[in-house]
Amino acid sequence: MTHPKAARSNPRLHTWQIPTHDIPIALSYDDVLLTPQRTTVTSRRTVDTSTWLSRNVRLNMPIVSANMDTVTESSMGIAMARQGGIGIVHRFLTVEAEAEEVRKVKRAESFFITQPYTIAPDETVERARSAMERNDISGLVVVDDAGRLAGFLSSRDVRFVRNPDSTVGEVMTPRQKLITAPADVSPEEASEIFAQHKIQKLPLV
Repeated sequence: MTHPKAARSNPRLHTWQIPTHDIPIALSYDDVLLTPQRTTVTSRRTVDTSTWLSRNVRLNMPIVSANMDTVTESSMGIAMARQGGIGIVHRFLTVEAEAEEVRKVKRAESFFITQPYTIAPDETVERARSAMERNDISGLVVVDDAGRLAGFLSSRDVRFVRNPDSTVGEVMTPRQKLITAPADVSPEEASEIFAQHKIQKLPLV
């Protein structure tokens, strides 16, 4: 490229002196048109859009959300995972905060939750509500001092409780009324229990 002053003093000089064969092709969205044609695909279910993100991570949809602080945290990661893509959590967090964001994503779709959020039966309903909102969950496992299952508290149990000082033990579903399963239950057996009893949570004891 010539100096701007030289170009003004001599109009025969070109400002850009780049050989045309060195200019790469660049296309915008308006430059590309997909022409409809006949396809051999008989159903959308037979279309495979999966791809490899890395050697060991396969995506059902080739879409990745950016690792920007205004784009990807746990909420975006959960949304991307549910659609078959993946979200890359940004690095502008402390190590603890970043690990917590990843933990929220992994808990959102886990079939088995090995460390569920718990609460004691003598805690207040108001504190239980806060715990559900803070962790974006719809229920809490109620355990006694020894860590044994005492009941289950769902968002429906606390929805119409007017007294914030009411205790969890007063409004929870007690252990005797819960449908449970052994800890070694298979996913297939658990699915049958869910369907048979029309429940959303299945404590494993």
